[in-house]
Amino acid sequence: MSGPCLAQSRKLEKRTYRFLNDYYHNFNKRDKLAIETLTKVETVNSLENLLNFSFLDRKNPFSKNDSAVLIASLIDEDDLKYMKDQLRLWKDTRILNADQLKSINKILLIQDDRSEQERLFPSFNTHHIYFPLFNLEGNIALFYYEVNCGLQCGSGELEILKMQKDGKWQSIRKILVWIA
Repeated sequence: MSGPCLAQSRKLEKRTYRFLNDYYHNFNKRDKLAIETLTKVETVNSLENLLNFSFLDRKNPFSKNDSAVLIASLIDEDDLKYMKDQLRLWKDTRILNADQLKSINKILLIQDDRSEQERLFPSFNTHHIYFPLFNLEGNIALFYYEVNCGLQCGSGELEILKMQKDGKWQSIRKILVWIA
């Protein structure tokens, strides 16, 4: 990677870690954020398939009927292509850079050395994320995460966020993709 591609990658990395620090700043301190990133989405099989939004077409009882319309009003074809490019940039990154997450280091789960019993009946929820995907302007983010809360307990959500004039991210919609 060189030249403009490297500069774009660094800009994306900086934007991503700023987003994650802001998003998890007021996080429930009892829960943990795993530094291992997701490589697939539980019911959709891949993050690229998630960006096809086909899960919205199958009468998802958990999402509002206008979710597809909302997404289409915020993200055009160029944005979607840019988001898919981001998937390719992040595809080999399996671990979050803990040094870039210093403001939230108290909630990071660096190494999960819990026993099988503790994983099935945890004392805290574990959050697994995929890197947020931004539109070309950098003011809309799609953020997919999963929460594991024990044996047959968990969910996956796609959250749509918009950057406000003050630079803070505001949630526009959370779309439940799966639940157990």
